[in-house]
Amino acid sequence: MRLLLVQPAWSDTHGSFSAMAKRHACVPPLGIGYLASLARKAGHEVMILDAEAERLTDKQAAEIILARKPEVVGLSATTPIYHKACNIARHLKKAAPQIITIIGGPHISVLGEEAFFPCFDLAVRGEAEMIFASLLQALEEGGRGLDAIPGVMLRRGQKVLDQGWGPKVPDLDTLPFPAWDLYDMSAYLTHVRGKGLVPYATMNFTRGCPFKCVFCAASVLEGKKLRGRSPRNVVAEVSYIKEKFNISHICFNDSTLTLRPDLIKEFCSLLLAANLQVTWEGWTRANLVDEELLSIMKNAGFVRISFGIETGSPRILKLIRKEVSHEDIRRVYRLTGKLGIEATCSAMMGHPGETEADVWETVRFIRSIPEIEYSPLSIAVPYPGTELYRLAKRGEHGLKLLSEDYSQYLRYAGGVMQVNGMSPKYLRKLQKKALLWMHLTPGKIMSTIRRFGFRATIRAVLGKS
Repeated sequence: MRLLLVQPAWSDTHGSFSAMAKRHACVPPLGIGYLASLARKAGHEVMILDAEAERLTDKQAAEIILARKPEVVGLSATTPIYHKACNIARHLKKAAPQIITIIGGPHISVLGEEAFFPCFDLAVRGEAEMIFASLLQALEEGGRGLDAIPGVMLRRGQKVLDQGWGPKVPDLDTLPFPAWDLYDMSAYLTHVRGKGLVPYATMNFTRGCPFKCVFCAASVLEGKKLRGRSPRNVVAEVSYIKEKFNISHICFNDSTLTLRPDLIKEFCSLLLAANLQVTWEGWTRANLVDEELLSIMKNAGFVRISFGIETGSPRILKLIRKEVSHEDIRRVYRLTGKLGIEATCSAMMGHPGETEADVWETVRFIRSIPEIEYSPLSIAVPYPGTELYRLAKRGEHGLKLLSEDYSQYLRYAGGVMQVNGMSPKYLRKLQKKALLWMHLTPGKIMSTIRRFGFRATIRAVLGKS
């Protein structure tokens, strides 16, 4: 079959941070890359369209899809861009109703039938890799057997047949590498200190998260049990993309890269032995690294790390179940400064129980750590599947859910909750002020400009879309 896998554009959902996202944060969509490899291995003709990389509107993306004449189109979407996947699918169905449209990703996985709109013929809930070849084979056979594939949602007359979530991949080493040759790798750039903007690739070392942060659905989507690739498998992929595409920087997308320090140490050893001369970065928790581990990582080319601070209020840290102390956070940033590793962070406002005083406590806390070179400040969004969503629906801890229009579930361009009497409009104004004060130190403003450029930085800090 002729298959086209699509990632809708997303940076225009980032409000005043859109310019930063366009310059720096265009990310190779790994999910459809894995599916492309599996489909091609099964004998299908496969194409990828990354509408973000090509700066396409939904209509433009649909026109390109139609011109390529696929038989099947698979779209992947998170909650903030689900409406964009719907827009593309509606364009396709209007112009070429014979095209089979399939939707996957976090939003449909969590909401199921609620998000299974008429523009989609099929949906896949959960991880798709284990069932994708069977799904395509069933389509080749006229749909016979679709109702026996776990994870597939379809229609039978006026009724929806929901077969639950698909099986998780038990051994990540069994997956082929993403179909990197189907991407335009020159479109994916990130800033590396001392090198400027460089082409890069993204990878996942692990899937699964044992933590219970109220704002995150990772443990729901990936499971609580950690599933890791072998370090040898990861190094083999690094070697492949370095030799094939001359990519010399890797960004690991794991929510907690160092959850298994033994795997990271072995990876570092193998990476050094392979002499690939690549740099890499990742995210983790402040209480899951020490000086020994960071030193080993730095020696193997590790150049940038980000920690989830989330809030400067110890009271709010407990409410959101972060399970990290401010002492851990200060300690780890002193270590990154000592070792010369670039350090950023993530922080949010609009948490359960939060007051305006708590927001300013976050600003003061981040300003007090000179090693933090850059920090976004997003507004907490109650994504479906998170405990935050349930708290907001129930009206607990001062939260009130004001909208279930998921196109408005934007971290940098809105807000859909009232928090202790603070409206989304007020939170947005407070976000602008907080961002300005957070970055008004010489070190933070200059490092942000180096990374994102002058115009993008000023627009973000001043809150201009």
